[in-house]
Amino acid sequence: MLQEKLKQQTQKFHDRLESLMHVNAVMDKTLTFEQYKKNIFINFLAHDKLENFLFGALSQGLKEELHVNQRRKLAALKQDIISLHLEEVEFNYDVELPHPVNDAYVLGALYVLEGATLGGQVIAKQVQSSRLNDLVPFNYYHVYGSNVGAYWKSFVNVLNNLPEDDHKYATAGAMMVFHMMISLAEKVNGTKL
Repeated sequence: MLQEKLKQQTQKFHDRLESLMHVNAVMDKTLTFEQYKKNIFINFLAHDKLENFLFGALSQGLKEELHVNQRRKLAALKQDIISLHLEEVEFNYDVELPHPVNDAYVLGALYVLEGATLGGQVIAKQVQSSRLNDLVPFNYYHVYGSNVGAYWKSFVNVLNNLPEDDHKYATAGAMMVFHMMISLAEKVNGTKL
């Protein structure tokens, strides 16, 4: 299954990104308000660069099958940015997005973003049971509401149906997003918000 192949091939990048996104602090409930803000800001910057690009590059059939308009997260992230008073933060980050890309590449990239949404449920649960619960918004982490499991399953079904000849493109798409988010996280963590 492609899902498992992507998980194995990107594991070290996934682990690095989790480290930069303070997952250990999330899990042991020591995440600071500043770290939470940075996590939201990193996700906002990534989705701001990627969401329209990826959904725009996807074939019409897959747009419909995946209900892409229901998978958009940028509006929820913008709400969180405003709630955290980050809308005025100036942050220059340029990324060169590849052209052209095919459906397999886009699905690989979405594997990272959809996986983050699934993992966001764990993050939200941990943060909601911490001292930060009343201080932070959860629009992004609750963007799919009770549909998170169903959305993940439907996405993985599409991903796993890619022919083996397309697996290399899916891997390239996933790697692009991991590299981008790692770079963003390193830069954002080096700044004060």
